[in-house]
Amino acid sequence: MSAEISIRAVGPPEGRICIVEVRGVLDAESADDLEKALTTIIEKGLWRVIVDLSGVNYISSAGWGIFTGQIKEVRSRGGDIKLAAMQPGVQEVFQLLELDYFIQSFDTVEEAEKRFLRRLGIPISPVKETIMIQPEEPEVEEAVPPPLEKRAPSLSEEVAPLMEEEQKLPPRGEPPPEKRELTIEEKVEEILQENPTYGVWKVRKVLRSARYGHTKVGLRRLHLVVKSLRQELAERSVSAPSKGTPAVQPGAEKDEWAKLKEERAKLDEERRLLEREREKLREEWEKVKRERIALIKARRKAGFGASRRGPTHFNEIVKIVKQNPQLGPKSIQRELSTSAYGFINLSASTIYRRLRERGLNTKEKRIRFASLGGGTMTD
Repeated sequence: MSAEISIRAVGPPEGRICIVEVRGVLDAESADDLEKALTTIIEKGLWRVIVDLSGVNYISSAGWGIFTGQIKEVRSRGGDIKLAAMQPGVQEVFQLLELDYFIQSFDTVEEAEKRFLRRLGIPISPVKETIMIQPEEPEVEEAVPPPLEKRAPSLSEEVAPLMEEEQKLPPRGEPPPEKRELTIEEKVEEILQENPTYGVWKVRKVLRSARYGHTKVGLRRLHLVVKSLRQELAERSVSAPSKGTPAVQPGAEKDEWAKLKEERAKLDEERRLLEREREKLREEWEKVKRERIALIKARRKAGFGASRRGPTHFNEIVKIVKQNPQLGPKSIQRELSTSAYGFINLSASTIYRRLRERGLNTKEKRIRFASLGGGTMTD
């Protein structure tokens, strides 16, 4: 089975849009005719294409392949291919193949036209300039061509005067834009242009604000719209660099990605080395702790370190008490700090504890001790 293909151009010269209307079944045979029509349109510089599928009830894999094969070249030149008015059965296959991730579809042809014009900044006029274009007839072997005066003009012959007219016409003045209701895709695109880092939930929250009329949309559909627009904006930024910005060379993105992967591998290796060094330091610290604990236990077992008070200087204290039992801890401290006792430095509280250990912490006890002659006390 074959499909009928008709082409018409709409819109002002500075924003000309080609609408390809397909009717019938888009199978392997008719897909070749559609590919030829799209190739001719692209070669003539018309890169904004809308495919009207309202009359198509079946599309084979070859037909879907035409759109995926042509859309890359069109977007590289700043244009796009949009599908419109698909029947429910065709729409279901379109979503099952997940083509809605990178090809935009609209319920009507008018919505797709408005999307193109809005992106170009061209006001939407209620009066449309429409030019009907007949596609080229496929060549048939051993067929006698009709007379030149009666032969139907080809697509190339119709598009060429159209392009010349577009170049000659001066730019039009822009009338004030008319107020209209934005579609979900236009609202989401506006939000993403203002806030490129917003995710699905934040976009949904903004859509439900008063600015966008408390728009409600399902998460599934919103996720698909956001994903499609992000990819479209990224491809547009790559295909149409700003002035003063060098164009992205083929393979540059892959080289940059390879460099990033190499740097990440180096960082991972450094992290593993640091982790190993950290484990070594932790093991050494545990070893030092074990050795320190073992040394403390050995010293305690041998009797060392039982007292950290140093020399007690009991003999010097007793000698002072015998000579002058009336002296208290403060006076004894001053006597010990003289040259006669070798400048012994003991605090008054320490001297008091030494006296109390020997039962000499009061004046009466010291006087009694001195009267009895005292005893021999050693450190």
